[in-house]
Amino acid sequence: MIFSVDMERSVMKSFFVSTAVKSNACRSLKEAISSAKACGQTAEIILDEGCYELDEPLKIDFDGLTIRGTNRRTTVSAGKKVWNFKQASDPGALVRLETGVLDKVLCADLSESSIADFASIGLGPFASFWGNYPTDERPDDGPGLEVFSGNRVMKVARYPNDGFIIIEKATGSTLIPSDIEWVNNRNRVEGAFIPADKRPLRWIGEEGAVLFGYWAYDWAMQRHKIASIDSGTCEITVEQPYHNFGYTDGMRFFGQNLLCELDEPGEWYLDRKNKLLYIYPYEDGVENIFVSVHKHCLSARQIRGLTIEGIQFEQSRDAALMFENCSEISIRDCTVRNTGGWAVIMEQCSDSSVDGCEIYGNGAGGVLARGGDRVSLTPSGLYVTNCRIHHIARWYRMYTPAVLACGVGVHIEGNIISEVPHIAIGFHGNDHIIEKNEIFHSAFESNDAGVIYAGRDWSCYGNVIRYNYLHDCSGFEGKGCQGIYLDDSFSSVHIYSNLFERMHNAVFLGGGRDIVVENNTFAYCKCCVHIDNRLENWAAFSMETTMLPRLSEVPYQSAVWREQYPSLAGILENHPEKPLGTAVRDNTCFHSVLTDASAEVLESVEVQNNRDIFPEYIP
Repeated sequence: MIFSVDMERSVMKSFFVSTAVKSNACRSLKEAISSAKACGQTAEIILDEGCYELDEPLKIDFDGLTIRGTNRRTTVSAGKKVWNFKQASDPGALVRLETGVLDKVLCADLSESSIADFASIGLGPFASFWGNYPTDERPDDGPGLEVFSGNRVMKVARYPNDGFIIIEKATGSTLIPSDIEWVNNRNRVEGAFIPADKRPLRWIGEEGAVLFGYWAYDWAMQRHKIASIDSGTCEITVEQPYHNFGYTDGMRFFGQNLLCELDEPGEWYLDRKNKLLYIYPYEDGVENIFVSVHKHCLSARQIRGLTIEGIQFEQSRDAALMFENCSEISIRDCTVRNTGGWAVIMEQCSDSSVDGCEIYGNGAGGVLARGGDRVSLTPSGLYVTNCRIHHIARWYRMYTPAVLACGVGVHIEGNIISEVPHIAIGFHGNDHIIEKNEIFHSAFESNDAGVIYAGRDWSCYGNVIRYNYLHDCSGFEGKGCQGIYLDDSFSSVHIYSNLFERMHNAVFLGGGRDIVVENNTFAYCKCCVHIDNRLENWAAFSMETTMLPRLSEVPYQSAVWREQYPSLAGILENHPEKPLGTAVRDNTCFHSVLTDASAEVLESVEVQNNRDIFPEYIP
């Protein structure tokens, strides 16, 4: 039901939408949006508390709208409730279940709920993703249909239920050719291997089984379908395309989408052929089981002026909130959770913000903010502030950060970020500010990784990282990760007045130039500031493959760029392979080693006025 309220002497027209009649709540919301558009003036829609189960994604195509919820007790869901669960009874399918599980598994025919589009399971990321990051918003088509129980994301049936199976031996016949020391004579081209655990013998005959793996490195995942499993040796062969970096002994994977592994509360399996959803419910039963149906909760293109406040968005297959070429978008005091992709994407947007929101349970990252113009160095005016972002990247485990800033002038401030398997904050471009954030328990599923990360570009000058608190990040199995990681000669970041505690390498400078690390405090860090000169040795190949092409994409010798970044204009005439212009000064270290830089590196960089207090490292 919609109530139109005309306010005398006001430019605002308000519409109130009630969920009192559950079957009409979504229709009423869409009618309110249509009425707001038709009124021809600034409008406000106030949503009563309750759940608005969308029959299609909301699309906003006009300016000047405000949508308010009721203290986050208003939920907009892109999912559909499943009601018709009953005791599972198909003996042909369920014979694969372990003894004692059958009487706990329930089944629903999704066709009875008019759910026919399940979408396929994405198997990426593929080769193009690794070359283009961070230009792509997502590496493949995503998880497809997912299942939720109340506020929890249920887990597609897998083995092991947690953790990984180790690859005992990669059996591919072809070595990946490489002159790089840490790659050569290690990785196999073909996706064939023998697992240390012979459990996959149970998976023979499973339809739709998928393997998730870190096949070569701790930062590069991919999913595969199974081509075959040898019933004698348990050698597994996967379908092509093979992983971009090959396969090697000692790496790790798990199997998912396996009916025979439906064995603990919170798991599910979808028989796509017969449209049957099997679940092992939690103890609280099946009163609030939803499946994701729509791509987005809400989207908008080329609009100016939209405020969304106090609403909980959930259960989309892709980003819950999608904005393209918009300006003056304000998302505040919302919860965005349990999506198949990102929580919020602002693609080529300006003068917009995500503030005071809680974001969690997302298949990809939290907020992707891209905007501004790198040619003219016009800032985007994009802000991600005061958010709590945690337990994200559950489907795309790598390279989908809590916040990803691209373009020019994105401001990331005052956020609390934790429980992220890989990067917490990623950035690319110019003049971004990352400040006053607390980040912990991140990069826990990777080792060659950074909590705050950027890589492989000379041209991204003008970025600032200050007043942040990074602590308690140690990498997969405690093998180590980096706090601030400027990978493969990424250059020109001012890192100052940050606090690092209990980190492996707190700041890791991979050969970049014009980086200043000053007035930071380090405590209980194995190495405070790592500095290397990799373009002079093992990474020299990337000069031609990556660094020069990316530099040529921007007008770094134009008048605007020369005024803003004078030292960049002559980089190619001033030993571009050396980490010149980098300084480490006026930092304080407690029970930490200041730097591991070699004598050769120290000839190119400045290290002075740092204070070592109790210089021995204590883990």
